[in-house]
Amino acid sequence: MFDALVAAGGEVHYIAVEPYPISHPKIVPHILWTPFQKKEGLFFWAYFLSIIPLYAFSVARKQGIEMVSVFGGVYAFSAIFLKLLLQIPVLTFVRSDTHEIGRVLHHASVRLFFEHLFLKTGFALSDQVVAVSQALKKMMAERYGICPDKIAVLNNNITEHNIHHASTRDVYRQKMGLDEKAFIVTTAAVLDARNNVEYFIEAGQMLKQPALFLIVGDGPERHNLERLANGVT
Repeated sequence: MFDALVAAGGEVHYIAVEPYPISHPKIVPHILWTPFQKKEGLFFWAYFLSIIPLYAFSVARKQGIEMVSVFGGVYAFSAIFLKLLLQIPVLTFVRSDTHEIGRVLHHASVRLFFEHLFLKTGFALSDQVVAVSQALKKMMAERYGICPDKIAVLNNNITEHNIHHASTRDVYRQKMGLDEKAFIVTTAAVLDARNNVEYFIEAGQMLKQPALFLIVGDGPERHNLERLANGVT
């Protein structure tokens, strides 16, 4: 997306706690300082969500930002002051049902409550929401009360199959040569530096129970990721 915006003549400013592996004169990083080395803990997210709206507001005023683009409703929440005080339009892309993922991973009910609150607020602030499938659009409209006309669909070209029966899942596992009893975690992505697939692989070391990680995709980082995967147990 950065490449497309720059190619169209725009200048991109992004906020992160670590710089992206991108180098371009029209792509400008704004790194938010954090006292936490671990970037996924409860204290980090409490710090991040309390600081990021003010930091984003400061960057937007100084740089004359004309549009905000984020991935996910929680990050859309970070634009609350940009939307309410500066009237900057917010475009939110949604690639997955993060609340359902949290439920499946048995996140605490308090955490799920606040995640839902941030998501609903972020979607309410958004001028346009873009989902990757009709199923995701329907879910967001029903769960978060978003007007369907506000949600566009930009299909990710991954054919959806609603697999409800164990026998059907077994057929797919057999076709792919996968253990029929294995717990499978999967992702589909272009295997380049910007998609951070290495974090997906490294997350396997944090699991308490064995799982099979299935990565679908290709790209310049494939061989590096294969070497990384071979070293993870």
